[in-house]
Amino acid sequence: VPGIGTVLDTLDLAGRIGAAGLVITGEGSFDWQSLRGKTVSGVAEAGLAQGRPVVVLAGRVSVGRREYTALGVNAAYSVVESAGSVEAALADPAARLADLAERVARTDDLRPIPVFGSGDCVTPEQVVAKLEAENAKLKRMYADLALENTAIKDVLSRKL
Repeated sequence: VPGIGTVLDTLDLAGRIGAAGLVITGEGSFDWQSLRGKTVSGVAEAGLAQGRPVVVLAGRVSVGRREYTALGVNAAYSVVESAGSVEAALADPAARLADLAERVARTDDLRPIPVFGSGDCVTPEQVVAKLEAENAKLKRMYADLALENTAIKDVLSRKL
């Protein structure tokens, strides 16, 4: 049984996320392993499914914005970077984490990740509906062009 699925179900995280305006999760080191099935990826998926912004607070952040945005994370912050050094972060990790969380809460204007560059905050179901509508539109365009092509070929064959 995948661990994150069990945790999400046990905590009713989907219900809690639905009632929240912001999802905050954390990890000691937010790295490539975090993108592949660890807690952060499960929480990000659950937040994205409900159109909630997701923030990661981690000791270290070693994945880029493109990678974590693709996962459904809006922002990632490093305690080490905020503290200025590993030594400063480790001197009082709880206080440094609290400082970082307070700074993020005061300064960051987080919104759900927009889809299609429209600025709309959408759920996966809305994304599917938009894709299906676009697909239907493209099918109609293709059918119209195929008819035109057939008609043109018919006219040209009569003239020759």
